Amino acid sequence: MRIRVGEFEVVSLTDTAGPFFTYRDAYPTTPRETWQPFRAEYPGYFAGEDGLFTRVGCFLVRGEGRTLLVDTGIGPGPVALFGGSRGRLMEELATHGAAPQQIQVVFLTHLHPDHVGWNLAPDGKPSFPNARYLASRADWEAFHRAEVKAAMEALVPGCVERDITPLGDLGVLELVEGETEILPGVRVLPTPGHTPGHMSLHVASRGQQALILGDVFHHPAQVPHNEICVAFDMDPQGAIQTRKRVVEWAAAERIPLAGCHLLPHGLGRIARRAEGVAWEPL
Repeated sequence: MRIRVGEFEVVSLTDTAGPFFTYRDAYPTTPRETWQPFRAEYPGYFAGEDGLFTRVGCFLVRGEGRTLLVDTGIGPGPVALFGGSRGRLMEELATHGAAPQQIQVVFLTHLHPDHVGWNLAPDGKPSFPNARYLASRADWEAFHRAEVKAAMEALVPGCVERDITPLGDLGVLELVEGETEILPGVRVLPTPGHTPGHMSLHVASRGQQALILGDVFHHPAQVPHNEICVAFDMDPQGAIQTRKRVVEWAAAERIPLAGCHLLPHGLGRIARRAEGVAWEPL
């Protein structure tokens, strides 16, 4: 699945997908009855009584002579947190005619383990040898604090030392702060909350625009219910405020959105309805 944004195309890539979590584990503070109204409209998110079907996605942005990859999934695996699955990002890129050597920028929306897994090859060299890797300075600093690093490596052993820290030593990393244009027509927007330095991308060309949101939303229910927080939101109140801002802006301007964990391909819009707002896949 892909969308056009003027001279750009945004291509959805799926690294892995499956019923890896339960609603109880992923949304521990959300009452079970909250999910019932969403079962009929979004059945693909439900696996049995309490299972949560999720997707780990990345996005390819091409245009104006540039090729940019947003996030790098779980990696080659197997990753126990995701049911022992192995990421298929490299196969997805090949399907869309993008070789690793053609990627010029790897933009990391944040540094959770399921967004950095293909950063480096098994030999420790960059998986995308001609790319500069962009990450937020706030996340880089946070994920190297002892308590955060320990929490992440309890989820996916070795993920910080293997998939994140070497980027700095290899000289391929650029740390980003605030709102920044990284390519003509491609701008970083801070969207903190899920992590301290979570970032999104605004893509604009020929009067058209799109937002690549990383993990601002994990589930369609978070569009009308911004207060629903996933267990991995590091700053729940900040995440709620970010969701509110994005919903208001995207609904008002009918902006196409791309989310890494949204189904079936992460691409959709926020629509206004009589009862409020809702997520509509493209």
